[in-house]
Amino acid sequence: MCHHEMKDLIDVVRDFLVAKEAWIQIVPAYKFAILSFEMVSSELVEDPQTANYDVAVIGPEIGNCENELINAKVQAPQLLAGNQFMKYYVSMGYEIR
Repeated sequence: MCHHEMKDLIDVVRDFLVAKEAWIQIVPAYKFAILSFEMVSSELVEDPQTANYDVAVIGPEIGNCENELINAKVQAPQLLAGNQFMKYYVSMGYEIR
């Protein structure tokens, strides 16, 4: 293996480790967002104000996930598009009072 190939391999491994760290950070946030959306559907009837709050706290989590992906230079256009949908749902849910 020549020096150039070794450097490329090291870069790939380093990028993988950075991306892996990003995924470790964002998976809990996505799980939190999904569980929060599930809770909101039942709270909407029982306690709309609590549902409104629960939706409001999801937005920053989605932003944190986006930042982790961008900082790690992870190429995941479908995931970023999904984040936009989640932000849209959050904004809609936050307006329901």
